[in-house]
Amino acid sequence: MRVRLRDDERVVVRTRPHLRTILWPTIRLFLIVLVASYGAGFLNREHTEPLATMAPVLHWIVVGVGALLAFKYGVLPIFRWFTTWIILTTQRVVVHRKGVDREVPLDGIFGVDLRQSVAQKMNQSGTMILRTASGNGIIYNVPAVRTVADLVVEYRDALPARALPVERWAL
Repeated sequence: MRVRLRDDERVVVRTRPHLRTILWPTIRLFLIVLVASYGAGFLNREHTEPLATMAPVLHWIVVGVGALLAFKYGVLPIFRWFTTWIILTTQRVVVHRKGVDREVPLDGIFGVDLRQSVAQKMNQSGTMILRTASGNGIIYNVPAVRTVADLVVEYRDALPARALPVERWAL
């Protein structure tokens, strides 16, 4: 994933959301495959008459439902994590998700807040809230969130001051 850089702009931080975000989807994927495999294997055994006639159909139903659940609750969240990028440049913060870039210019940020749960504090991740005049930009599961927030403030303060518009009709 490449971000088109402007003149005199360079990438400072380029990262994905914290790896912790795919822990539960990976566990769910493993468990769904385990249960579906056990169910399909059980239905492939020899059975007595009532189950013997329905076993081939039930086998494909178990495999199909298992594949759908594995895709929705395992593969899709992992794919979303894999295609999401958090990029801090010297002039803006960009979150690239699902092929769409959402960006906040650093000169529009007037405050950075952090939220961390106990588990997030242990692995140094968290939610970064970028306060702007048009609302808050919330970025979830930022790894090394304190360092990234400090860099946002540092590069925001390093930007040249914008000239304020002069009021024409002031006395």
